[in-house]
Amino acid sequence: MKGIKHMRFFFIVAVLVVVVVAACGTSPHSGQPSQVTHAVQAKTQATAEPTALPPTPTRSPTPPPLTPTPEPSNLPPAVQVLSVDYQEAFRLLPDGEWAQKFYLHTTFDDFDRDRFARASDTDPVNATIPITPFDAGDVFNLKRVLEADKEWVESKVRELAPDYSDRFNDAHTTDTRIAVLDEAVMAGAVRSEVFVAELYFRWQALLSGMTWEEVDQDIARTLQMMQVSDLWYTVSEKEMIIRHNELRVCRLLMSELVGVRHTLDVIENNECDLEKTLELANGALLSGKVPPNEAEYKAWFEGHERLTDEARNSLQTP
Repeated sequence: MKGIKHMRFFFIVAVLVVVVVAACGTSPHSGQPSQVTHAVQAKTQATAEPTALPPTPTRSPTPPPLTPTPEPSNLPPAVQVLSVDYQEAFRLLPDGEWAQKFYLHTTFDDFDRDRFARASDTDPVNATIPITPFDAGDVFNLKRVLEADKEWVESKVRELAPDYSDRFNDAHTTDTRIAVLDEAVMAGAVRSEVFVAELYFRWQALLSGMTWEEVDQDIARTLQMMQVSDLWYTVSEKEMIIRHNELRVCRLLMSELVGVRHTLDVIENNECDLEKTLELANGALLSGKVPPNEAEYKAWFEGHERLTDEARNSLQTP
């Protein structure tokens, strides 16, 4: 997707001017005699002439000071709970009706205000990320890769688990090789998800005709997405929700403004380098990056809704 054409900065200036003119000759706005001047002249004339003074007019009570009403936010609820920096960064994105609908329904659709209000802000007592062994599906898929006897498999295992690579290379059967990988997982040397991504997913991608460079990027993105689940074990539930949506804002800035479909350059350890992201976004805008228009967002939104309806209907069909 493309970036936006113009960066919009919103400057809201509220100016309250209260002019109190007491015993002066001219109005500060018109240059004509003020009401105070007329009142003084009328009183002088009334004193010189043998006529009664007019009754003093009843003065209206002084109105209470004006209290500005907070402007309702047009940001998605998931963005409203983020820091001001992330809110301002989100405002750089296209803000048309269909663009906002697209973001709300495809990116922030799982945010629940009530859940966020109830979420605990206490960090987990046990911050240790659990070890996940291979399941039956993982074993089946890994065996398919190992039976293909690709040289790159041994090289990749050496890269991921150097302490186990010799035993892996010396193993003569697929079952023995799987056992070595399983031992590395259970010892905490390599996560099972990493082995599955780096071996099975990579094998599938290569079979599809992707280049090694494309596959490397695709696997890195997959592993980055998997790491988001680690937030459950390292931060509080409330912080997890906040961090999750910060990462989403970061991804939108990269895809919509920078025109890059990944965040490998700006997200590390589940944290967004917002300063670097905005630097890249500004550079893209200055270079004349063309944004998606409302027609494109409308088509994407309607396509998303159509797929969602089809999936919902398929689940309801007996």
